[in-house]
Amino acid sequence: MAQIELTRVEMNMLRDTLKTYLSELSFEIAFTHSKDSAEVLRRRAEFLERFIQRLDEVLASEKRGEETR
Repeated sequence: MAQIELTRVEMNMLRDTLKTYLSELSFEIAFTHSKDSAEVLRRRAEFLERFIQRLDEVLASEKRGEETR
């Protein structure tokens, strides 16, 4: 499994960028006429939602760790 180390600032920036893209992707899905294309975009959106959730969990975990110090 590949791993990339990111700072808290980088993780926040990545999360914000992905959330913006996810929002734009929702509009693209809504206005896509091809069912196949819409399905590909929906799978991409689902992936992004899961990935954003993972980032949120890591950020929350790190914040709890800092609070207990």
